[in-house]
Amino acid sequence: MFIALKLVRYLIDPEEKYTQIMKIAFATYLNITFLIFTQNINGQITFTQYTNNSVLFNPAYTGHFNNDTKIGGGYRTQQGNQKQSFSKSVFHFETKILKNRLDNNDCLAVGIVGINDIGSKDGINNNTIAFSAAYKKSLNENGEQFLSAGFQASFSNYKLNKPSYVFESQLVAWGNYGYSNIDLFSFNNAQVNYFDVNVGISYQGVLNDRNLFSLGGALFHITKPNKLFQGGELKIEQQAWGHLGWENKVNENDKINASVLLGYQRYKLNVLTTGLFYKKMVKKRNSISIGTFFKKTIQNGSFIVPQIGLQFRDIDLNISNDITLSSKSLVQRNAFEISMNYFFSKSQESFIEKRFIFF
Repeated sequence: MFIALKLVRYLIDPEEKYTQIMKIAFATYLNITFLIFTQNINGQITFTQYTNNSVLFNPAYTGHFNNDTKIGGGYRTQQGNQKQSFSKSVFHFETKILKNRLDNNDCLAVGIVGINDIGSKDGINNNTIAFSAAYKKSLNENGEQFLSAGFQASFSNYKLNKPSYVFESQLVAWGNYGYSNIDLFSFNNAQVNYFDVNVGISYQGVLNDRNLFSLGGALFHITKPNKLFQGGELKIEQQAWGHLGWENKVNENDKINASVLLGYQRYKLNVLTTGLFYKKMVKKRNSISIGTFFKKTIQNGSFIVPQIGLQFRDIDLNISNDITLSSKSLVQRNAFEISMNYFFSKSQESFIEKRFIFF
């Protein structure tokens, strides 16, 4: 290619024509590179702290908490090559309704979730709002054993503004969010809206007085959104999630929690996250938790993620940081994450509720 362009330079004058040829050749190279990278599985930013944002991975977890109502949110920022910065913000509100009209220990909960993804240097700005509902059918007298089914309907607005200069790492970021078949010659900016549906089920069981467990699965993007725009296409692949959790009551105040979250797309495992935590009560209604996640994704590599959590009365705050073990990613080198939830109840009975385990 280089030799051919050199010959063209000598055969064609003036210099401006050579410059145009170089621009076309470089744009063609980027188009080919984009086609190669976007054959991979979609890899949008996901929260490592899935235990604190469980409704993002399974709508059946709407209302899966002790007390009546939860208001919370999370923020994640990660750095990539070319000084790229990506962030993900989430806000969620969940509440249990019709408690007086349901069978004993059954639970119906509804919620709303708002999600924002930003990749400033890549022109990415995505917003999603989702409405969820879940019904939990109690299977024993105290309600610790139950089966839950959840549904979530969402509306998303995706914006992609083409930067002045396009690099390989930006093409990878676009592909991770579902953009494909981009023609850099005709593409300028894109704005796409789509409706989507997610469903999930979960089960919480009792092994003995000290040990409880949970398991479940969910399917996201059931409608498989596929939208065309000038110069490209947005195609969101279906994403399946599976999880398994365990809680051990060490004593009246302290607990050990372990869990694993699996993500599948195109019949391949694209996300594996496991966590182990110890929660110790230091004072009535105040506690501290320490633990770590191990996270591996097909796009970004492997990370160890220490986390510390503080609970002060009805407020739960958690902070974590991704430490790279091995990375093959152009869009993640390190990451920081924070989440906070506030719980409150209308009745003393709900206030002292302890039947829901930590994911």
